[in-house]
Amino acid sequence: MNRSMTVTATAALVGLALALPATGSAQNPDHLECYKIKDTFKYEAQVDLIPLQLAYFPEELDCKVTVKAKEFCIPVVKELLRSDAPGTLLRDGQALINDYICYKLKCEDPPDPIETITFTDQFSSRRFEKFKAKKICAPGWTGTP
Repeated sequence: MNRSMTVTATAALVGLALALPATGSAQNPDHLECYKIKDTFKYEAQVDLIPLQLAYFPEELDCKVTVKAKEFCIPVVKELLRSDAPGTLLRDGQALINDYICYKLKCEDPPDPIETITFTDQFSSRRFEKFKAKKICAPGWTGTP
């Protein structure tokens, strides 16, 4: 292999390594830290919500959003120091970029209740039930546009 091909191959491998998520990495901002806030706005909005996970969650139409923010959430890097939860898993989620502003949400109960779902996060696998939409978080940016 000539020098040009070696440099190109090395650059491609370094680029690929940088582009792939590092499993178990302590530098991935894949958690949200949320702060309770006071907002001076108070408006209402009507929204339709169409989830990506249609196999589990139904579309919720004509929901009411109270546009008076309750929480402000920022992406953080979380380093697990200790856990007594059974089945602790060290896996990264997708890297988060945006801050989020969370609002109170009111939707009619879906005609078919959401089934019990087994879910796994870094602490363990467990079953969740009795789902009710209560909050919606929208991406936001610090400052004015």
